[in-house]
Amino acid sequence: MRTYWFSRFCKEAQKLSAHIRIVRLKLGFYRIYYKDHYLMECYDSMPAMWRDIENYDPRLESQKYYEEYEDHVKMVRTIKNFMEGYYDSIQKLKRCFWLLRHNEDFWKSSGNIYNQAVVK
Repeated sequence: MRTYWFSRFCKEAQKLSAHIRIVRLKLGFYRIYYKDHYLMECYDSMPAMWRDIENYDPRLESQKYYEEYEDHVKMVRTIKNFMEGYYDSIQKLKRCFWLLRHNEDFWKSSGNIYNQAVVK
């Protein structure tokens, strides 16, 4: 389910450079590449602001309960903090893009990540 904020994020990413590609993975996850370099990942049901885990939930520690009852995608997004909002994601994208153009170490590491990943 693509939100307004994700659509806006894609438009802003394309304004940075025509060489930025947004590739759909599965279950709503997307990877962002610049030419032959990996930049970041995002999720298509992006809110405006970033969300964090607010309350302690003991069910998260029970792997059996988690595997049997919980929605895997939502749990992965919550634990790995893929609930980034539009403003955080666009700031992160601009920072990665700037680093890619100005930092040689980041250029090499993002190129290595791209070479190891399967890009369609």
